[in-house]
Amino acid sequence: MRSWALVVSRERAEEIRRRLLDRDLLQKHLRIASEGETVLLPIRRQVEMGFPTAEKDFAEGFTAIRSYRDVVEVPEAARSTLPSSFDVVGDIAVIKIPEAVQEHRRAIGTAILRWNPSLKVVLEGRGVKGEHRIRELDAIAGERRTTTIHREHGLRYRVDLSQAYFSPRLASERNRIADLVHEGERVADPFAGVGPYSILIAKRRRPREIVASDANPVAVRLLRANVAANRAERITVLEGDARAPLRDPGGSRGVRARRRDQSPRRKGWLSHPRSLAPPRTRLFADEIPHRVRRHGRPSVTPFWCW
Repeated sequence: MRSWALVVSRERAEEIRRRLLDRDLLQKHLRIASEGETVLLPIRRQVEMGFPTAEKDFAEGFTAIRSYRDVVEVPEAARSTLPSSFDVVGDIAVIKIPEAVQEHRRAIGTAILRWNPSLKVVLEGRGVKGEHRIRELDAIAGERRTTTIHREHGLRYRVDLSQAYFSPRLASERNRIADLVHEGERVADPFAGVGPYSILIAKRRRPREIVASDANPVAVRLLRANVAANRAERITVLEGDARAPLRDPGGSRGVRARRRDQSPRRKGWLSHPRSLAPPRTRLFADEIPHRVRRHGRPSVTPFWCW
């Protein structure tokens, strides 16, 4: 196909290609070609960029855009410090932006939305704070919201990133932990958040019971909604101190009604305690050994601290 071409040196071809993309001047349906030591960039019209133009024949195809960094409008000197990755939760991107490119954060957000049209919100993450590990977030592009529906392992979770902790990076770990649980066991999830561990275990492993709790009332509200939305059975949802489900899940606020003989109010009712929580989690660690029922095989207590 015949088209105008910008004739540039190989050394500057990538830089000029990005500039053409940023200005929507590159003919993306045509393949970039070369002649000797020059590169021919197919363009929509003649432009003045300090390089010669000529009419050339190009093969049809698509120019691959591999990253938002291919379309972001920042000075060339700043490209080496651009973040290389970001988290995706539902249709929200959460990105940490180094101080060196803070002045370009809105351009970064806009480029992410251009690169991936399925994303509707870009938030800058500034770490977590407080007992409930709530993210500090700032909207930099797209819609101004922090709520979304996240899909993981065939399940759907309603999340609010500004009110309850959730990390998509733990998807593989959630899968691994779920595979440790056996049918008919009892599981405690005393820092359940919005429920990604408990619901996955309930749907995949058919335990006898899961007691899922959290001290964050917003997380508990989302947890209840997610249990219902995914039709997860055998999950008792509690709100409050993590010691409550470990000591007496039947007597804590918010417990689902059940028969007296189902209540795990005793020593050794627990098959698998799962704890993923802030450093203060270790304050509750003394409860775990007293609640674990001993089997012929060792009990498993996944436990993280940071």
